[in-house]
Order: sequence, then C-alpha cells, then structure tokens
Amino acid sequence: MAPEMEATLQGVQMGLTAAAVSIAIKAALDLSAKLASEPLTRWLNALAAAANLLAPDIPWVLPLSLFVAGCLQASQGRFKAFWARVGLLADQEGPAKAPSAAVRDQPVTYLLAMLCLITWIALFAGLVFWQGLGPPWWADLFERFYRAGSLVWGGGPVVLPLLLPEVVPRFVSEVQFLQGFAFAQAMPGPMFNFAAYLGGVYQGPLGAIIAWFGLFLPGLLLIYAALPFWALATTHPGTQSFLKGVNAAASGLVIAAAFTLFDVVRTPPQRAITLLTFIIHNYFGPKNFGPKYNPPATIAIGALLGLPLCVPYVLTHPRP
Repeated sequence: MAPEMEATLQGVQMGLTAAAVSIAIKAALDLSAKLASEPLTRWLNALAAAANLLAPDIPWVLPLSLFVAGCLQASQGRFKAFWARVGLLADQEGPAKAPSAAVRDQPVTYLLAMLCLITWIALFAGLVFWQGLGPPWWADLFERFYRAGSLVWGGGPVVLPLLLPEVVPRFVSEVQFLQGFAFAQAMPGPMFNFAAYLGGVYQGPLGAIIAWFGLFLPGLLLIYAALPFWALATTHPGTQSFLKGVNAAASGLVIAAAFTLFDVVRTPPQRAITLLTFIIHNYFGPKNFGPKYNPPATIAIGALLGLPLCVPYVLTHPRP
C-alpha cells in the first residue's frame, strides 16, 4: 500500500477514535447531570469515579462502589424520614407510589424467577471457578463478558468501564476498542452490540456470537429473576434511595472510563478533534442532527476532520 493511502486510512481512524472519546465524555456528563443532581449523589458520583481510577485492575472495586453508594444514599433517606416523622423536617420524598397494573400483572411466576436466579448464580460461580483453572479461549471470552454483563447497571455507556479492563489488551488493542465504540455509536441498535464487534475482532464470527451472548445473557436472567419483586422494590422508599445512590455511582464509573479513554488520544491533532467534535455534539448536534442522528453524525465529522488534521501529522511523524 502506498504511504499516502496508508496515512489517509490511519488519519481517518485517528479521527474516529477521537470522536468516540468526545461522545464518551458527553455521555458521562449527561449521565452525571441526570443521576447526580443532589449534594450527596454528586459526592457519590465523584468518589466512585476516583475509586475506579485509583484501582482499575481490581475487579471487586466496581461492585463495591455501587453497593456502598447505595447504602450511603439509603442511610440519608432513612435519616430524613426519621426527622420527618418527629416533625423537624419536611417529608420531601412524599408517599410511595402504588405499583401500576401493568407491573403488578406481569407474566413471570415466582418459580421461573427462582430458576433464572439459580441459573445466573450457577453460571457466574462455575465460570469464575473455571477461569482459575485456565479455560480454553471461548470460555475465557464468555466468562469475561458474562461477568461484565452481570455487574453493569443502567446499560448504554455504563458498560465501557466494565469492558475496558476485561478486553484491553487481552483481546483487542486500545485503538480497536475505541474504533468499535465509534462504530457502535454510529450504527442503530443497543450499545451492547459493541460486544459482537469486540469478540469478532478477537476470534471472528464465532467470537462475536460468544461475546454478544455472554454480555446479554446475565441481564436477561436477572430481569426475569427480579420482575416479580420489582413492583414492590420500586415503591419502597428505602429501595428507591438505594437505587438512587447506585445510579449516581454508576454514572461516576462512566466518568472514570472517559478519563481512561482520553489517555488513548495522545497526539495533538486527535485532541483537537476530540474538542471540536465534543463542541459539535454538545452544542450544534442536538438542534441540527436531532438526538437520533447526532452520535453517527459526530463520528462521521470526526473521521472527516482526520483528513486535514491527522494525515499531515502521520506523514511527518512516521511510526518506528
């Protein structure tokens, strides 16, 4: 391949990865503004992000951050409820909402819910045990995506901090990870389809199926396991407070992922593209492209900006 053509392709790839980072940053800010709008939830958001940046390679830090944040938020809710009962604080939560008929009349029986829970636990424990024995590549791939799917809370960009340490650099490189994130943002469908790309890069079509199934399966099992109890849980004040804390911490994990991904954008032109695409995505995109087409338009603009900004850099800074 001619050097000019190779530099053009590399410049487009650099623009794609830079635009993907800008979308991750925007997603982190949007989630934090939505889920961490109170003083305590802002602290939980920041502390969860800091904890995962300090210990990115320790797997239990992430679930522990979510659990501790939920407990702290629930403790504040109980504190407010106590002072509201004694008449020293207004009850800001209001009465709990009754579950709707659509939620009460769900078709999942308690037996099916229990079977799904047992299946999820058995698979989780069995795969973790097998991982310690040195499994074949397909079991290793499935276990890592199954564990990420079991711990993710909220879907969408929240999956980034879970997948990043699991697949980079074992299955894909940092650049390939960001390129896949860019393609997932540009294409229709759920963010979890990102797993198929990662598995496909590692082991072709079979790897794509294993990774996709591994990420989706635990969520399906847990949804069916929790559905009979969800109406009661979401109308209980203590559970509502706990979930609010978990959501605040989960949005903090996306902030940590955005910081980590920004390390991949190392060259000056890429950082310029990240800034430009962030401005476009945040200020001009929602009005001109609409929420549906804003992410793919931002990715396309990043790829185009890679031509005038990154190609000259590649030609003047050849790789060793």
